[in-house]
Amino acid sequence: MAKGLAALLGKAMSGVPEIVRRNHELSSLYRRYARGPEPDTFPDSKGEPLLVLPPLGRTYRTNFAVRYPHVTRSEIIIEVPDEGAGGRSLELCVQAHLKVEEALLRAFRRNKGCRQAALDSATGLLHLRWVPGVWRSKIGT
Repeated sequence: MAKGLAALLGKAMSGVPEIVRRNHELSSLYRRYARGPEPDTFPDSKGEPLLVLPPLGRTYRTNFAVRYPHVTRSEIIIEVPDEGAGGRSLELCVQAHLKVEEALLRAFRRNKGCRQAALDSATGLLHLRWVPGVWRSKIGT
């Protein structure tokens, strides 16, 4: 699922030439200042429209999808160079986030299915899950 989301988001980023150009510039900096000194920590980048990294090092312990895979299939953290950005650079950061959100909304809107609810009589908790391809909600005991 994570690889599919990465491809989807990369395609969304590739639709904005200015973001693609800036990502190529950032990839060069990434290779020099991150990958160069710590190649075992940072995977190689070939200037993809969107660099996707698996949870590594410090992020591994705090990644919700790693800690609770039965609840969260994938966690997405979008990093853009927005610290101290202004003007056109800040506009591109906002546009990148918008493209990601639009792509995710389009992708998940197409998923047909329904919510299933099951009441756990022992605890009183209601367990919810999304079931693709099923069309009506069921409450079980």
